[in-house]
Amino acid sequence: MMIQYRGSAAVAAAILMLSVTSQAKEPEAQLSVWTGCGDNPVSGTTKFMVGPTAARYLTSKAKPAEGVERCTAALDALGPEAGWERSAALLRSRAKFYLTAKQHKEALADLEAIAAIERPDLPYSRSFGVSLNMLRAIGRLEAGRRDEAASEAFLAMQARPWSLRVAEFAFGLSSLRTKIASGEGSRWNNLVRLDPTYVEKRAVSLARAGDWQEALVDWQNATPAPGEIGQTFVNVPNVRVTGAPGIPIKGVNIARTAQAVIAAQVAGRPDLAEMWLTKAREGINTPHEATRFERDFNIATQPSEQIAELDKWTGLIEAAAFVGKGDAEGAAQKLETMTRMPFSQTTLALFWTVISKLPPESHPNLKSLLAQVEEQFQLDSNEQYVSQFDPAKLLDEVPDHEDVMLANPYQTAVKFLRANGFSVKVAKDGKTADVGFFGNKSHPFAIGEMALLRAADLAASQGKTAFRIVSNNDFVQTSTMTMYGVEVGPTTVAGHSTRLKIEFVDPGTSQKAAGIIETVDIQMALTPIYVKAEKK
Repeated sequence: MMIQYRGSAAVAAAILMLSVTSQAKEPEAQLSVWTGCGDNPVSGTTKFMVGPTAARYLTSKAKPAEGVERCTAALDALGPEAGWERSAALLRSRAKFYLTAKQHKEALADLEAIAAIERPDLPYSRSFGVSLNMLRAIGRLEAGRRDEAASEAFLAMQARPWSLRVAEFAFGLSSLRTKIASGEGSRWNNLVRLDPTYVEKRAVSLARAGDWQEALVDWQNATPAPGEIGQTFVNVPNVRVTGAPGIPIKGVNIARTAQAVIAAQVAGRPDLAEMWLTKAREGINTPHEATRFERDFNIATQPSEQIAELDKWTGLIEAAAFVGKGDAEGAAQKLETMTRMPFSQTTLALFWTVISKLPPESHPNLKSLLAQVEEQFQLDSNEQYVSQFDPAKLLDEVPDHEDVMLANPYQTAVKFLRANGFSVKVAKDGKTADVGFFGNKSHPFAIGEMALLRAADLAASQGKTAFRIVSNNDFVQTSTMTMYGVEVGPTTVAGHSTRLKIEFVDPGTSQKAAGIIETVDIQMALTPIYVKAEKK
């Protein structure tokens, strides 16, 4: 969403200059012990004119070296009367500047110094403590210590179990590990509830852990079902897509279907595997209406080419079938005859499973192939880290202590200008509802949690004890100053919002129980945090 401010050039210029000219006129405010260091000061007048979030984005960022120098000076100036909280705040700020400068050793040293002095309580653990877990995870990831990075991310997720963003952060780091331990499926139950698209991502993770039966259950709960028409991706010459494996089009996702088929075969369900393959072939040969991307890029997928892509998975699928029959030797021989194979995380999982069932000294060629697959996985993981785990972006997302974070109240939005608060629209049939929360002050983690709490409160008001999230989307609202339609200022962030589409359900009535959220679980976890007690 874009909000445009229109007015004279003089007014626009005055707003742009506020961060410079007003600093000398404003008295210094009393700082909280949790206030950080190193950043350029944000003008109070700018906050008044354009809002606190936009004001922060209008203020230029300090360079890492400047921030480190300022924070070091602030730490050196601390007197003996300063409490551990003040030291922790300054150390954390300096650690963020170190991470921005890719100096993970220095950053981790500052973060360990905080661990030695901290005395956490609930507000600290949910906010400042979560930020420390995230910063340690980033530092250890930069140091190449992937398992330790994932462990820190898990701690952050435990502190905010109903935050989608924190869970996504933890899952992303978890997927970068070379090995995943068995029995981790339940760790991601809340993530699957908060965003149903993660059910198939968890299926792949479970396969990598060797939990093929659980992986198959997740594939059976995935929407659309494997082999059905949905969203797939294609690559076009001279077109680079970031954040996705290619240009999204409508059709059968072959790699997704093949990985589900492999899971079914390993789990001993060749009937499901054959059903999904049959659906895939039917879907490939079924004409469909072109999407906007297909029209814009003149993409015309040929069924023969797609069938050929699906056939590339045949060897892996046959090897998986041997595993499902208890014939690891047959699976090994099949894999060793393959000169080329599609790479995926499920490919890696299949190799591990086969080798784990063979005598230790047998099939050295297969182990050599596994080393090549693992190397490819590491390369792909590094590429994923570069594209998705940008430290600068993550450092902007870590929360401050709840005592100093600005917050929008948990209340109904007033329908004018920036409508801070929640909005609700129940469908005419009473079965579904759209729930949203927008705030120009609150942290995105809090925005998502307040939207979830409103969904739970709404379900309870409808006499329902549970609900399911159909879709969960986050948005950033930007603001641009213009004069007669011409931009005269920078684009800044004016606020954040979360929009949920939910379906009301009663426990025991759904075939996909994994996605059901009990209203009481959300209310007990989040009501004490966001609903203030009425004053008598």
